[in-house]
Amino acid sequence: MESNSILQEVQENIATVLAQDSTLGISLWEEFLKIHPADIAQFFIDCDREQFRQMFVMLPKEIRLTVFQELSDIMKVYTLSFMTEAASVEALNVLTAD
Repeated sequence: MESNSILQEVQENIATVLAQDSTLGISLWEEFLKIHPADIAQFFIDCDREQFRQMFVMLPKEIRLTVFQELSDIMKVYTLSFMTEAASVEALNVLTAD
């Protein structure tokens, strides 16, 4: 399946993906995790803040850190607001010095 179609499917079924309450939600989530981190970050722009927060914390750590690098500065600040202190430090450590 192509990334754009997966992202569209996830958006259309976001409640199911977040709840992980069906095979559709689970399979869409598994496909979502295979998408390039920059595309995931772009997808999050169109999510409301609560959907973004829920999906971001569901990401496996390695993907979460890579996606964090791809977020806009405004989204990084928002993301840091709901992360634990330890997770925030870890996320900031993956950023480049520029």
